[in-house]
This record gives sequence, C-alpha cells and structure tokens, in this order.
Amino acid sequence: MRGSALLCCIALATPMSAMAADPGLRDVIHSAWDHPLVTDAQVVRHITNTRAVLEADGGSALIRYPGITGVRVGDEQLSCERAGRDLVSVELAPGRHEVEVLTDGEPRDAATAPPEATGRVVDSQETFAEAAEALAPGDELVIADGIYRDWSVTIDAEGTGEQPIVVRPQTPGGAIFRGTVSFQLTGSHIVLRGLRFEHAGPSSVVRLAEANDCRVTQCQFFYCGNPASTFGHIVAVEMQSDRNRVDHCFFKGSKSMGIGQRVSGDYEVPVGVDNRYDHNIFRDVFRYWINGQENIQLGQNQRDFGDRQPRAAIERNLFDHAWGDSEIISNKSSSNLIRHNTAAHCKRAAFVLRGGVGARFEGNVVTNSDGGVRVLGTEHEIVNNLLVDNHSFGVSLGTGRAEGRLQVAADDTLVAHNTIVGSPQGVYAMEPGEVRPNVPTRCRILNNIIVSSGGVLLATESLADETIARNLLWGDGTAQMGVAGDDAIIEEPRLEGELASLRPAEDSPAVDAATPLQEVTHDRLGRERPHGEAPDIGADEIGAAAPDPPVVLPPVPPRPVVEPGLYRGPLLERPELDEPLEDARVTIGEDLPRELLVQWRWRPDAWDSAGELTLEGPEGSGWTLAWGGATDEGKPRSAIVLRDGAGEVLATSTDVVYFAGDFRGGYGNNRGPEEPLEDRWYEFTLLLREGSLYVLLTGSTAREPVPVMVWNALGEDVDRPIDVSLAQEGSGWWRDVGVYALEYTGDQAPPAPPNLQARAHGGERIELTWGGEAFSAGDYTFEIHRSTDADFTPSAETVISRAAHGGGWDDFDVEPRTAYYYAVRAYNALQRSSEFATVEARSGTGGPRYIVMQASEIDRLEPPMVLADTGSKWTRTPAGARAFLWAPGAGRSTEAVPDEGLARFSFTVPETGRYMIAALVIAPDHGTDSFHVALDEGAFRAWHTGIYQQWGWSVIEQEVELDGGEHSISLRHRDPGTRLAAVLITSDLSWEPDSP
Repeated sequence: MRGSALLCCIALATPMSAMAADPGLRDVIHSAWDHPLVTDAQVVRHITNTRAVLEADGGSALIRYPGITGVRVGDEQLSCERAGRDLVSVELAPGRHEVEVLTDGEPRDAATAPPEATGRVVDSQETFAEAAEALAPGDELVIADGIYRDWSVTIDAEGTGEQPIVVRPQTPGGAIFRGTVSFQLTGSHIVLRGLRFEHAGPSSVVRLAEANDCRVTQCQFFYCGNPASTFGHIVAVEMQSDRNRVDHCFFKGSKSMGIGQRVSGDYEVPVGVDNRYDHNIFRDVFRYWINGQENIQLGQNQRDFGDRQPRAAIERNLFDHAWGDSEIISNKSSSNLIRHNTAAHCKRAAFVLRGGVGARFEGNVVTNSDGGVRVLGTEHEIVNNLLVDNHSFGVSLGTGRAEGRLQVAADDTLVAHNTIVGSPQGVYAMEPGEVRPNVPTRCRILNNIIVSSGGVLLATESLADETIARNLLWGDGTAQMGVAGDDAIIEEPRLEGELASLRPAEDSPAVDAATPLQEVTHDRLGRERPHGEAPDIGADEIGAAAPDPPVVLPPVPPRPVVEPGLYRGPLLERPELDEPLEDARVTIGEDLPRELLVQWRWRPDAWDSAGELTLEGPEGSGWTLAWGGATDEGKPRSAIVLRDGAGEVLATSTDVVYFAGDFRGGYGNNRGPEEPLEDRWYEFTLLLREGSLYVLLTGSTAREPVPVMVWNALGEDVDRPIDVSLAQEGSGWWRDVGVYALEYTGDQAPPAPPNLQARAHGGERIELTWGGEAFSAGDYTFEIHRSTDADFTPSAETVISRAAHGGGWDDFDVEPRTAYYYAVRAYNALQRSSEFATVEARSGTGGPRYIVMQASEIDRLEPPMVLADTGSKWTRTPAGARAFLWAPGAGRSTEAVPDEGLARFSFTVPETGRYMIAALVIAPDHGTDSFHVALDEGAFRAWHTGIYQQWGWSVIEQEVELDGGEHSISLRHRDPGTRLAAVLITSDLSWEPDSP
C-alpha cells in the first residue's frame, strides 16, 4: 500500500515566489542554487539568504543576488545603480549595516558596465600564474568575470597584517571555476575572497599549505568534491599552517568533506595551531556513502595521534540539512573549541568528539537532528548547549574499545548547564559490550535541564565513579527518570520560547538553583554567571546582561522538503518498454516543451551495461545524462556524468546505487566484478527548467531521493523544442519511463483522495483504500478521522492517523457490528491540505483475528531499549499508539545477541492455528533495519525489517503454527536506530503488509 519513492530530479535556477506555501518549510529542489547574497563589502554575518550584516568603509559596495531590484537598510530603500547581471552598486556609510536585498526573482542584465577593477586583472591560468609570482604586500590580483575550467594555481607570497595580498573576482561571485580546480595558498597574509566554485575537485579545491595568517572568505562551493570518494577535503588546512581563517563561505551539496585540518603523526612536523573556521554555511549535504562527507574534520586519526593539539576554533557556523556523514563535525584531536554553532535538520547526524583530549563543546544549538553531541575521548567539556527535539539523544557518552586506542571511552567528561528538551534519551551512557567493554569513568553530569515525553532522561547506569547532581528533570507521557542522582529537582521547568530562543521563565525552578562550577562562569550567550544568588540550571542565566558585542548564533532555518512530485504535471509521453534493450536508442518524445520532468527506472544486465538520457535542443544544444558501465578492471564506473550537446563533460557526480567505495580494496564490502550483479534498480527523476537541471536518485542505502546532479546553465537557455531519447549500451531494463509537463503544484491544495472505499474484514478490521489513475498517492500524506456519529466534524478528538501514506490504511481498533464513519484528506509536502473525502463502513462478526499490541503495552522493558513518544505525526499506528521502542545510541550488535536490553510482549492466541506476525516499524536505511527477535522461549534470530522511511508493517513470521494460549515475542536491539510501534498477530494469512 505504500507510495513508490521518486528517483531523480533537476534544479531550478529561477525562484518561484508562489512556493512559500509554509514559511516554516523550504523546498530543497527550488532552493538548489540559492545562496546568501554576495558582496565586496565585509560580511559580519548572514541572517538569511537576502539579509546580512555588512561592515562598510564608506563609499560604494557591490551586491549580487538573483533578480535583485533594490537594497534596504532599516526602513530606508537605498538608491542603486545596476552594475551587471543581478548586480547593483549602493552607497554605504562607514560602519555596520543590516542590509536586506529586494528581489522579484527575474534576472536583470546590466544597465552600465561594472566598476573598473583596481590591481592587476587576469583572465587565464597563465596570466594568473605570471602575476602571482610578482605579488607584494598590499597587492590585489583580480580575476576577470567569467567561467573558467581546470585551473591549478599556487599563490606563494608574503603579505603583512597591515597590507595583505588579496585575490578576488572582478565583481562578487563573477569568477566561476569548474572541473579540476586547485588553488593553493603558501606564505602569509593572503586573502582569497569571493570566488565561486561549481562541481570543482576532485582533490582539495582550496589548500593552505605551510600558510600562516591567511584567509579564505566569502567563497562559494556548490556541489564540489570527489564523486568517487567521500573522503578528502574541499578546503584543506595542512600541517605547519597557523592562525588561518576560513569564514563566511557557503558549502552546498558537498560530495566529500567540507573543511578539514590535517593532523599528522609525524611529531617532528609542527601541527597547525590557532586556526579558525567561523560563520560558514553548510546546506543540503546528502549522504552518498557509509562514511566521509563530514562538514568539518579536525584530524584524521584519534588512535595514533589524537593527542596533538591544533587548538582550532569552530564557531558561529550553520549546518542546515547537512548530514552527509553521521558526524556533523568530527573532532579527532585535542584542545579544540566548538562553540556557538547552529545545526538543524541534520537527520542521522550529530556533533561528534571522536577522540582527543580536552575539547570544549559550548553554546551550540542542535535541533531536529539525530543527536546533539556524541562523546569519545577524555576530559571534554559539554556545557551551555541547547539541544531540542533531536531524534536519538541529547548527549551520548561512548564506551571504549578493548585495546583502548581506536575508540577511547568518554572518561572525565563534564556535562553541565545544558538544556536538553524532547530527546528520547537526554544523557545516555553506552552499555559495554565485547568489542567496547570500557565504560566512561569519572564523568560529571551537573546543573542540566532535561525534559522529555518519552524515553529515559538520564540513561547512565553504565557509568563508573560518576557524579550526577543538581539536575532539573521533568518527564511526562512514557518518559522514565533513569538515574536522577543527588539533589535532583523533579519539577516542571516552565520553559518559554521555542527552538533557539527556548529558555526558562523568570519563575522557573531552574533560576538560582545550580551548584557553582569554576569551569562554567558564563551562559550560552556569554552572560556572566551568577546573576542572582546562585547560577541558574540549564544553558541560560535569566536576567543577566548581554556582553558587548552580543553573542549572536545563526538562526534556525526552515525545515527542508524534498518532493519532486510537486513539479509533475500532465503526462506527455510514456513508451512501452517490456523487454530489455541491447545496444539501442529509443526516442521517447519529440518537440516537447523546454520545461519538463522525466522519470524512469533502469537496471543493468551486466557490470558493463550503461544507460543514457538525452535532452536535445536545436543545433546540437542540450545535455546527456549517462550512468552505469564498467572500468577497465571490470568494476562499476560508479559515476553519473553530464555532457553538453557537443559531448564535452560538464560535471561528474556520485553513483549512490553502485558506489565506488563498495568495490575498492579496504572499504565497504570490497566486492568485485566476479560476483553476481545485484538486482538493483536505478530510479531517476529529472527536472528541466530554463536551462537548469536537478537530478534525484533513489536506490541508495537510504532509499530516498538524493540529488546526484545539479547543474545551473546561468541563463544559457535551450530554445524550443526539446527531443527526449534514451540509449542503452550493452543490455539493460527500462521501466516506468514517463515524460511530464513541468507544473508546480506546491502552492495548490491537493485533490481530495478519490475513490475512498471502506471494507470490513470480520469484526476486527476495516480496510480503507483510495486513489486512481490520475492521483499519485505516493505524493501525499493522509490524515484520517473516525467516529460512530454520522454527522461528526473532524477534530483533534477524532483523528486516528495524522500522516498515513500510500493508497490505504488498516483500522484494527474497531468493535464488531458497529457502524463507523471516516473522513480522509490529503496533505502535500508543503502541508497544503485537500477537502475531506468521506466513507462509511460497518464491521461484521467473526472473521480473521487481529491481535494488536502497542509498544506501550510491553510486559518487560530493560535499557538500553526504551519507549519514546511518536509525536504528532504518528502514521499507520492503531488509535492510541503514540509510543515506539528502540535503543538509540546503544551501538550495533550484529555479531552476537546482546546480553542487555529487552522488550517483551505477551499475547493470547484464542485457538491453535497458522498465524502471521508483523510489526509496525521505521527503518530508514540498511544500517538501521533490524532487531534480534525470539518467539516464546526460542532462540533469538536476526530479523531484517526492510527499509521503511515512514511507518510500515514488516513481517516477522510469514506463517507460524501457534497453539491456543499464552505466547510472547521478545526483542533485543541489533541496529539501535530501528523503531517499532506495534506488533500484529493475525490469522488472516492473505493480509498484505507494506512492501519496503
């Protein structure tokens, strides 16, 4: 019954003002080329894409933004002179200004030529290299506006603090670099400012090698990195590089790690110290493989040289939907400071102190991510953080490996003055196991506010020699207290505000209630503690004066939405391709509109099979997207390539179905071409609008839409008409090929679910179904209401599912011989809703048995298995099932059944017979899709659920003989992130659960 996932998609360069259906949501497809405004003034901080605080020396400043029509400072709209495409010149008085760009989204060409550049202007790699050799303090090297490919240049020069050497574009964002690109800075006091990099790599795009006091600022990195490897750094700071700064840069869609500081085990070579990485934005970094793609990495090897001390500072950065790796930031060295950053919507990712000694994690805001901060290594300080509504934990304290080197237990960690709200485990200490037996010792957990409606507030039973005291704890719903410790305050904390502004009210029991700590003398915003008789518990010191200047964190951005179905209009062409193609080309459609959406599925018959889709315009214009094929070694090519109409490669991106690392020695599965080809389908959705492409692919380990090719033609439009064709090299299968008109529907209410029907299955189940040929149920979620009153009005009291999905829903919470009335409406991804469709049904008598046990009805529960609240968007769960079971942060137990952690259900079978057993689960990827399960007193076995991005029924036993009487089902964690909300035992062996 589940809706099928969409596969691949293309990016839109021109904004659609109507897309703001919900100000709390951001359409990732629409925003694929969005970026903060760019300027030749100094950016103090970005507030949004169109608002920033600028530092001006006085005089004219250039500001570029798509469709810019004007600039406003406060209530005053400034006089602007157009200086280039999407570029204006404005006069700014000396000082700081909060500037807002006014835009209508329509590109504007220049009315006048851009201002003449000072300094030497170059327009080729050769002239750049020549000019770079002669650079002296105070010089500017200006790169003429244009698009450049395949530059490899070095700036080896010595500036001074008063007279730095500046390398910049002619106008902000005007110099664009693509392809094989490398800028190396060597020397001192060199500033690289305002360059734009697109699909640049595969090695480091910017490299600081034996560079001191240099700066990389206000540069943009769109879809850069190595498509064949998630490792390596887009911006790399090498050994012997001190006091450098990477700031106010923008990273989007990174294919490998963003910023990395190298730390070597050669103790004869000084490690770089006192480098700073601040005010950068990391956005829409999707996971391509099982490892790599950290946004920032400090050191590579905590095992052998994690004790080296770079003393780096990572502060005031924004991590928005940036979850290429499970580690938002990976700290593998010592004495680093990570403070005042904001991370939001980084699903399956958390900040991670992977090792080292004495890192301080302070004043950060983390929300709607997998976790707050995971800790390994010793003597770290986790203080003054605001951790809100994270899915697994607030703070996780890790165990160490037996050899004590690869992963060191979180000994001597201070966890103090944090405010942790809405996580299923507030502070969690990992349970020891055979591989990681060393538990954290001498940890101090003090003065924290921990609030949740499910899970365990302090799951710290495994700690040794710990100090837990003076925490303010409050749980409702299914929440358990855990280890409350000494002098705990068990009282509602009376919090006010939301997200980054969440804090205790003035009359909160947290005020003046903390134990003073010499390690924490200020709160999360730099305000002095104590303000009253004693410090306040939690991250905020209520009533204390703000420092001058105040500490300002990046604001929490809107939630991202990735839904290409919002752009699919009427079907234009659908060829019938029932047999595999071999060395063939097929025309799908001719003379098609230049704005369209294409969907298809493809499966190779051999490792060397390859596919292509071509969008051809007049006179050889257009693009070809190619994938599949094999290397000379016979291994998958593992690349998705975009070529122009002349066959030149424009960009290469990552194949997440057959990733290169899976076939490379030393990584992943290390499979080879001699092994059988797996039955994997590529599922693509491609959007084309005004010359810009956005391609999404599923079939990866995440089984969800992942952008694999985003290309902006910068206004170089393809004229009508467009011909669409596909080509097959070797043999391969093509399915569900369709060309659709591009028609954005996100600003429209969806249609009410058509053909709503209700069917009774005896006295214990009513099955709802809906849908039709012109209604794609997979594009929507569905809210379901039920009543026994024919004239009922849908309300919060009548809702039984807020986010059902697919084309149907089973209601197991019914009484025999009863009339029920249902109302169902659809929601699109931007939360616009349809009218209600209604239907009535009457349950029967007898029939199959459906025994439903909700997670909250377990008979026995042992940590690290915990109950957590499903929240307001529980889906397909029987009425009242608002909790789920899981073991967040417990670590994987795939080699053996763990001794700790148990969830046991008991149930009664009315009569001997054959039964099916299923469970309602969420299992988002192949690393999070299993439990150990046992029936009655039998042995535990591994149960692989399949991949479920949303709640779905997964079969535990397809058919099993059960005697009438008492039975039980027991679960232990295997993949700790797998969630289970209900168990179903039914005699209806024809019942069809969800297919993953």
